[in-house]
Amino acid sequence: MAPVIPLVGIAAGIATSSAISAIPLGVLFGSAATGLAGLGVTSALVGAAAGFLVATSINVVGSRAFSAKPSGYGGGGSPQEARGRSIMVRSSVESHKIVYGRSRVSGPVALITTTSSGPDSTGATATGDNLFVHMVVALAGHEVEEIGTIYLNEIPVTVDGSGFVQTAPYLKDGKSYVRVKKHLGTAAQAADPDLVAEYPGWTAAHRLRGVAYIYVRMQFSADIFPQGIPNVSAVVKGKRVYDPRSGLTAWTDNAALCAHDYMAGDYGFNCAADELNDDHWGAAANVCDEAVALTTGGTRPRYTINGVVDTAAARTDNLNGLVAAMAGAVTYVQGRFRGHAGAFDAPATDLDLNDLAGPIKISARPPRKELFNRVKGTYVDPDRNWQPTDFPPVGNALYVAQDGGEEIARDVVLTLTNHPEAAQRIAKVLLEQGRQGVQVELKLKHLALSLAVWDTVRFTNGPVGWANKVFRIKSMRHEGTGPVTLSLQEESSASYEWSAGQAATYDPAPDTDLPSPFFVSPPVSLTVTEELYVTRNGDGVKAKAVLSWVASPDAFIYLYQAEYKLDTGTEWTLLPRTSATTIEVADIAPGTYNFRVKAINTLNAASVYEQTTKQISGLAAPPTEPQELYWSAIGGLAYLNWSPSPDLDVRIGGKYVFRYSPDTSGGWGSSTSIGNAVSGNASSVVLPLMPGIYLVKAEDSSGIQSAAAASVIVTQDTIYALSIVATVTEDPGFTGTKTNCAASSGKLTLTDPTLPGTYLFHAPMDLGSVQRVRLTAHLLATVINPSDLIDSRTADIDDWEDFDGTDAAAADAVAFVRTTQTDPAGSPTWTAWNRLHSGEFVARGFQFKLELTSYDPAYTIEISELNVKAAQ
Repeated sequence: MAPVIPLVGIAAGIATSSAISAIPLGVLFGSAATGLAGLGVTSALVGAAAGFLVATSINVVGSRAFSAKPSGYGGGGSPQEARGRSIMVRSSVESHKIVYGRSRVSGPVALITTTSSGPDSTGATATGDNLFVHMVVALAGHEVEEIGTIYLNEIPVTVDGSGFVQTAPYLKDGKSYVRVKKHLGTAAQAADPDLVAEYPGWTAAHRLRGVAYIYVRMQFSADIFPQGIPNVSAVVKGKRVYDPRSGLTAWTDNAALCAHDYMAGDYGFNCAADELNDDHWGAAANVCDEAVALTTGGTRPRYTINGVVDTAAARTDNLNGLVAAMAGAVTYVQGRFRGHAGAFDAPATDLDLNDLAGPIKISARPPRKELFNRVKGTYVDPDRNWQPTDFPPVGNALYVAQDGGEEIARDVVLTLTNHPEAAQRIAKVLLEQGRQGVQVELKLKHLALSLAVWDTVRFTNGPVGWANKVFRIKSMRHEGTGPVTLSLQEESSASYEWSAGQAATYDPAPDTDLPSPFFVSPPVSLTVTEELYVTRNGDGVKAKAVLSWVASPDAFIYLYQAEYKLDTGTEWTLLPRTSATTIEVADIAPGTYNFRVKAINTLNAASVYEQTTKQISGLAAPPTEPQELYWSAIGGLAYLNWSPSPDLDVRIGGKYVFRYSPDTSGGWGSSTSIGNAVSGNASSVVLPLMPGIYLVKAEDSSGIQSAAAASVIVTQDTIYALSIVATVTEDPGFTGTKTNCAASSGKLTLTDPTLPGTYLFHAPMDLGSVQRVRLTAHLLATVINPSDLIDSRTADIDDWEDFDGTDAAAADAVAFVRTTQTDPAGSPTWTAWNRLHSGEFVARGFQFKLELTSYDPAYTIEISELNVKAAQ
């Protein structure tokens, strides 16, 4: 879009009935001096403002009437020009720079020369051809408050009391190769004494009064300066400015006071004191001083200026930049300039249809080419070496929907703003004011003569649904004795609101009080459930999230858009749009997710999102423990039955594992394994029959076991009547042969849980002859975590899940037997070792052992009872 001339703000606040007209758009001061003088603009001002476009109204932040060129909004030049503010230049003709607030700057090299001798940082005299380079760099064309951190290239350096740099690489082996002297540019400023002493061409007369500068001396070293002379810049607290509220002149970054200074300065508009309405400038300064909360904590003033104004630029461009930094305007009222900071102004009066003196003209929406629903741009970031940086864009989903779903961005350049949230706040004002598209032209009775441009008014117009709708006056015309014509644009206090960095998601000034088709009621009650499913392509079991919601009550809802992302992520994944109220996310990985859904109507307008958060466990979720576990005895066998698992990842690729303990009060951690695991699609198993408790857990395809175990208590070891004929008992002494295990306090345990252990019974069992017997191993064990002590727990005792430690089964003990047909005390021939729970054997002698294993080095197993009985 071609550049747009700023809005007219002249001829406001008319106090008489004389005919006054606004200067036409595009007229220069040079061709309209007579007209301006007739309105009370002094010839001095006309001369100072030659070339100033269109009276004295300044580009209005948020107005559609702003320039589209990069430097047209924000002033202070383009990002490239802002970046160049910290670059030294060599020029015989260079403009003055005005530093407001705080900024990193460099400038023209006023002197560069060499000398062959001088004192080094140690105080010794150093000599050599062209050994020292002397350089004077002007920073500002005025006195500054402070010259702070010095940068050599992009390295911030510190200096000692003599100015010698104490930062590598310019400090090496205790010797500094750079000296920096700072001069603030005071009226009484003297020439630098070191430069006068070391370079004959610089005398006491070279005072550079009124010029802030730094004098840099570099001692040549190929190692220190491999790329030649570094760029020199400094962080400067700039000009002291007048505050009409207190009558004091002091440093400040208050945006209104900096703009006021530029209006009064001879480098700006050279306005006399009586040409500035200090009541309005003071009120604007108060707005700029208001504290605004930051998302990172703390506050900062609402509007500040921190940057450089170049006197070589057009005055209007510079003033646009200054005014943009306070999201405001400058108007000319009754012969004086008023400053306005971006804030909502209380309406000056109420208007209705009875105040009209002619027809109404209403423009409900700006042309398509002037629309935008997203504002992006650059500011100067102190945390990135004071370079122009993109601030986070400010947008509004409602406006995107109003524009048919098309995102339309507008770029702004805020080279006098140095904080990302400040830039976002200004962008938000621009966005919201740009969307207040209703413009009205009213012809009013002479009661309007008490109003001024930039005042706000309330206007009631029942036929179009306006009740006390607020508008801002953008221009006024008074032709002869006829009515006063006001051009109004809708306004809202919400345009200036800011809540910890969050932009509004609604239009703060709807065009009418009648229902809007662009306001869409969202769906509600979004819920997410997790399910497992079997893939059709044979990949096995996977997880899916099922989103469900209650439909929007709007009658013209067309589709729903659901989205999801990881809680720690930033990018949303869009699901296919659907007319249903449910949708699935297949093959979703475990994690915490944010889910959201919005409704979209037939005009493509979207609602706000309904959101929820859900932890997805996926295949990492523990399976359900076996249900409806029963047992029955047949001979010496126990038959266990249970219902099929409801978990897919158990039925496919999973299994059931079994443990047993003779102590029926024991749990999973007080048992040992029995039998072999069976497939997860099984629902029964045959195990040796022994009195005690049988425990069963489901284990899924990922190796995760159910949190709880199903159990049954068995009260018999056989349906036949048998008598004990022999017993071998090891507890409590455990005097047998031990490998990586030891006995203490009547308990047998592993010595090193990282290795398996073996316990060989102290003596074999000898029946005296070959006989048929039933052998039953009796084993009472407990799995423990030795480090799980009360003193090592930090949680409150009420939060402990298990007072005695975690009920885990991370260790096991299994009994084995081998047999011989001859005297076990002689020279027997033994069979191979076989696992023993309960079984029938035909032999004379039996030898027993116990194998102990830990699956987790934090756990071990304790055996308190161990014996084997033979019965017939």
